[in-house]
Amino acid sequence: MITEAEAVLFRSATDDDLPRVVQLFSLGSLKAGKEDPSRLTDYVSALAEIQQRPPNDVVVAVADGLVVGAAQLIVFRHLQERGGLCAEIESVHVHPNFRSLGIGGQLIEELVRR
Repeated sequence: MITEAEAVLFRSATDDDLPRVVQLFSLGSLKAGKEDPSRLTDYVSALAEIQQRPPNDVVVAVADGLVVGAAQLIVFRHLQERGGLCAEIESVHVHPNFRSLGIGGQLIEELVRR
């Protein structure tokens, strides 16, 4: 188990991360069965589409070589402020065994930085 002082790496999610990311989504969901890990191809397609539109991304937090958190950055243009850009951070999840270590906050900070 990592401690709060240990480094957490943040990087873009890959297809290989998706089983763990879907597990994180399931563990954090308020609705049982909302995610379907048996349909990983759906998640692969979605990740590819998201990452084809930078700076949109799904970012994972990795500790001790294990994906322990994930979040999605969504950037879009809206009409306000002369068509200014707007960003949202969604689907922030940290594995229950790694909560209360500051990983969620660091993950948010990373997406705000991006």
